[in-house]
Amino acid sequence: MKTKQRGVATGVMVAIVIIVVAVVAVVAILLLRGEGGPGAGPGGLSTYPGSQGWDIPEMYKAELPEGVEVEGYTVSGVSVEDILNWYKGQMTGWTLEHEVPVMSIGGVTMGGLIYRKGDDGSYIWAAGGTGLPGTVYMVATGPWSAWEEGVP
Repeated sequence: MKTKQRGVATGVMVAIVIIVVAVVAVVAILLLRGEGGPGAGPGGLSTYPGSQGWDIPEMYKAELPEGVEVEGYTVSGVSVEDILNWYKGQMTGWTLEHEVPVMSIGGVTMGGLIYRKGDDGSYIWAAGGTGLPGTVYMVATGPWSAWEEGVP
């Protein structure tokens, strides 16, 4: 009887291990593809830790090329440089094609990054001192052709 119980227990343990491995594999694949999971922004790009959604004003969206996906975020306690430097460390596999230098104009600090990965492009723009709580930023992705000429 004890041998039968051991066999059942071993079978249950093997089944649990298989299920855990399968779940971990699916989560890893989704995260590597940039789908699902916390902090997934346009094109599956990560969002800066602690970010909250921000409704980008239409006047800014209107300046972006057609056919791009864009999301806005706000985060407190960090600078424009912090956000842009963080993205520089997150964009593995992407090539930084253009950097809009961080500059201050009338108390507003802003800067941006344009990345390319094959036929895909991404634009990350951040601004502080806008009168909104925290630093705002947006992440836009789409075909590289939308970003070849730089940003509007």
